[in-house]
Amino acid sequence: MRKSILLILFTLSILLSRDNYKEIKIFNENIDNVSYLHSLGIHIDHIYKAKDYIQFVINELEIEELEINQKISKSWTPNINAEKRNNYLDNWTKAVEKSKNWI
Repeated sequence: MRKSILLILFTLSILLSRDNYKEIKIFNENIDNVSYLHSLGIHIDHIYKAKDYIQFVINELEIEELEINQKISKSWTPNINAEKRNNYLDNWTKAVEKSKNWI
């Protein structure tokens, strides 16, 4: 009787398990992304670290979490000081003015 119950529970767990997993490769020179992924709640098992990328397997829910955070992280805040920025802008303006007379 006990074996039958265990067999039924095992069969149900297999049938009801519908997680799809995918292999992910993240290219980046800074391999310290593992701690960042853990902070997002993404559990990484069997990670492979190469020189310029990390490779691992995660389920679709975690992939969706990565996509959401990727959209958020696409915002950029410059960290250049005003003097350096103005110098670059002045040089850019001069270059544009000089290029107008080429044709």
